[in-house]
Amino acid sequence: MTENENAVNWTDTPEYQLLNALREVAGLAQVEDLKVRHKPISEEAVTLAAQKQEFPLETWNKALQYVTSDDTISAESTEDAQQKMTEELKTITTQKLGRGLFRKANKPIKTEKVNEETPSAESAEGETPKTPSFLSKAKETIVHWFHIATKPENAKVSGGIVAGIVVIAVIIACVSGGKSTAGLTPSLKTAAAERTTLTVGVNDAYIPPFLYIDYNGNYTGTDYTLMKDVCKAYGWELVVKPIDWTNRENALTTGQVDCLWSGFNSYGREDHYEWSKTYLDTSDVIVVKKGSSIKDLEGLDGKRVAAISGSSAYTNLEGIGLGLTRLGCSSAAQCLELLNKGDVDAIAITKGEASLMSGVKVLDDYLDYQTYAVACNEGDTVLPALLNAVFDAQNK
Repeated sequence: MTENENAVNWTDTPEYQLLNALREVAGLAQVEDLKVRHKPISEEAVTLAAQKQEFPLETWNKALQYVTSDDTISAESTEDAQQKMTEELKTITTQKLGRGLFRKANKPIKTEKVNEETPSAESAEGETPKTPSFLSKAKETIVHWFHIATKPENAKVSGGIVAGIVVIAVIIACVSGGKSTAGLTPSLKTAAAERTTLTVGVNDAYIPPFLYIDYNGNYTGTDYTLMKDVCKAYGWELVVKPIDWTNRENALTTGQVDCLWSGFNSYGREDHYEWSKTYLDTSDVIVVKKGSSIKDLEGLDGKRVAAISGSSAYTNLEGIGLGLTRLGCSSAAQCLELLNKGDVDAIAITKGEASLMSGVKVLDDYLDYQTYAVACNEGDTVLPALLNAVFDAQNK
């Protein structure tokens, strides 16, 4: 029997089953998200995973080694291993070195309420917020509702929210799209003409608002809309192929699908695929006044930071473990007004919302990275370039 025949599939190992149980209760899309965490995972996750199935100490230790990327870590008992896993999952981490702050402190945060007042048209310092255009307002809305719809606690009501997101996405495409891909190089034009179909691998769990099945049994979602736009631009037939997401790399490398396009966050996976440009960035960022002394997330220690109550940015402020005071606002405009008045030192908002603000600076350190793109085979530069041409045309 050959070495390959003796090899055990990673997804069949006990440690993978344990990690997958953790992934499920934590509401993550794939097991590797346990290693690339953008927010703390609740203490209950380990307890719930342990209740699903009784795993031996050896399995817990292997799972710990996977999550921590430390082959030397081990526990002396399953209780100790579960405690170590709990502490690890409560910590924000990333595999993208040099960006972001990963829980370097564990100071309590304070939370204050902000009076529900309508923001004035002009701040105390004379800085007038930009009046967003119809298109900008639509983009702001899709980013805001995207965060609400994708929260695990809103899973039961996300269908209605997602329907609104899809409508807004179509509006954006209609207003900013309509551009041709006439700027293609001769070689790309030839490649586009030679291809007749685009077979897209999607997560068979169907993740709203990206791609899911509506009440009529039809595909819908923001990703699906973009897929159709791409195929329409080149005259290709769109073939949507649901796949076991844990086996996605095999489906891609063996040619079962041309690309992976299913609400796939490229952050932390830049070296594993050939990626298209980011088509949706819902990362949470920190915004300060121009000239502020705050340069990174650590600079928020002891500061007052505003965010929209209930938003992912509001939640993520607690996760960075700094002794800041968190203020909840009703809107991005109210957050900006507080910043301009000097009532807060910074605001936490989505990148899309921050792009609508003037007189401010976005820190390089992000609270949360959510950059969605299409994954193609390593070495395939043609398909990503064709996808990018359509994305660029729609953004002009």
